[in-house]
Amino acid sequence: MVILVLPLILLAGRAVENLVATIRASEIDAQGWLFLGLGAVLFAYLYLQLVAFTFAGEKAYQTLAIVSVGVLVVCFAAFWYWMGATSSLSVGAVTFLMLLLALSVHTTWQLNLYRGRDARELVVRRTTSVDILNLAPFLEDLSSRWTRAPHVMAVLIEEDLQPVVSWYMRDFRDMRFTNAMPDAPQELAVIAMAQEGREGPGQYVAQRFRLYESAQTAGLGWGDWAKWYLRRYEIGSLESVKIEVWVKPQPQ
Repeated sequence: MVILVLPLILLAGRAVENLVATIRASEIDAQGWLFLGLGAVLFAYLYLQLVAFTFAGEKAYQTLAIVSVGVLVVCFAAFWYWMGATSSLSVGAVTFLMLLLALSVHTTWQLNLYRGRDARELVVRRTTSVDILNLAPFLEDLSSRWTRAPHVMAVLIEEDLQPVVSWYMRDFRDMRFTNAMPDAPQELAVIAMAQEGREGPGQYVAQRFRLYESAQTAGLGWGDWAKWYLRRYEIGSLESVKIEVWVKPQPQ
């Protein structure tokens, strides 16, 4: 992903540099700054109407949002007719960059500050659950009680759980991976994907942990997506993928 995105970032930066140089050469006059201020006010008004619509759901807010977009388009057309193409393109480019900057700050601020661990944050896609952080301390406690060392206990792990589970258990020295769980394993702990009706090895007891969490968003309308983007409203149904840790009640 980095190899694909990095050239696009560099090209975008070069394009913005050329745009800024062009804008500096044309020099935005007082009328241009007036339009920028008017555009900022209209964009803020549009944002408030959309947020109010996601809260109340009344058509009046939707109508006002559409009217504000129309007023913005009419103002830009009038400015183009009044000031000409060169000045209008410079002012339009600055307005567009300011809008993109505001949207970028809004998106990244919500993502990094508030929603980074939330499975319903759609920018993150599927995330590992916070519950999986309890896996290593759980097994370290058992290993300390049974082998007198926190990372010595032998653990058998299902191959399909690679590499996530093995990374969380990276401090354990004796891990073995298998495609088929044996009926009588030699290890003191066995980690496998949780399945309904699945029975573990004989005389082992199980503890479940959430491995992944994700939100199912099929069938949602544009109003739901607006609620999510404007105020990070929790949309979709939450689903989780769990693993089972089978351990012997008392090692032989």
